[in-house]
Amino acid sequence: MNQGEIDPLTTAHVMTVRGPVSPNSIGPTMTHEHIFLNFDQFYDPSGLHDPTLGEQPMSSYVGGLCRWDSCSIRDNLGQQPHKDWDMVAEELGQYLDAGGSCIVELTVEGLNPFPADVRRISEASGIHIVQGVGFYVHAFHPEWIESASVEELEQHLLSEVSEGVNKSGVIPGIMGEIGTSATLQDCEERV
Repeated sequence: MNQGEIDPLTTAHVMTVRGPVSPNSIGPTMTHEHIFLNFDQFYDPSGLHDPTLGEQPMSSYVGGLCRWDSCSIRDNLGQQPHKDWDMVAEELGQYLDAGGSCIVELTVEGLNPFPADVRRISEASGIHIVQGVGFYVHAFHPEWIESASVEELEQHLLSEVSEGVNKSGVIPGIMGEIGTSATLQDCEERV
């Protein structure tokens, strides 16, 4: 271990996408954010009075529609590194300039996380980012969770912790976002 590095087995730490850091180096933190995600598979503008609005770029008008039906506007369904990198980098810079220090990234399986890109933008921006791991609500679960046992879910999560989210080497620092639907589903109870 190099001088200045933290031994995560013996020292209190915050696990960030760049590795363990001392809690003393963490300042103001946003505790539930989504830096990069993609859930285009849930795009459905059929509930809009004019479904063609679903293809409009994000604006205050369609943003208001998203509050009632978040999956009706395609541009609301993700921020992806290949197309939104500059916008996200600019927003992270503004957060840093305002005194922000850390972000807890809760884009988990089913919301299609980009852990390697989150680490890359953390390195580029200097902001500490804590990556989450888990499964959101039933509608966003990967198909295999429907029939997975508690033991299979446990083994999957242990793999994510030891190998990194999506085998990326990015070790999660928090378990979550994990949620339940309005009517609790059997698979959510197992999760």
